[in-house]
Amino acid sequence: MGAFLIGKQMAIYSRVTYTGTGAVFNASFSFPYLNQADISVFVDAVSVPFTFLNPSTVTPVPPPVAGAVIHFRRAPQTTT
Repeated sequence: MGAFLIGKQMAIYSRVTYTGTGAVFNASFSFPYLNQADISVFVDAVSVPFTFLNPSTVTPVPPPVAGAVIHFRRAPQTTT
């Protein structure tokens, strides 16, 4: 079963991909989420810490190196 938002079905995973520049990097995403804990950031397939700047913008800490592949992903916590 998928996750639901009051009458609307929400896909389990949504993601945005960017390429690192070696500088501080603020990334925006437009997919909905219920909890900040549902958002994950991966740099070159490794989970990294990040900070929310506002509800739709996050920044990885530390900044990714130039050329790194950065994935911002929603993966809601599921309970049964």
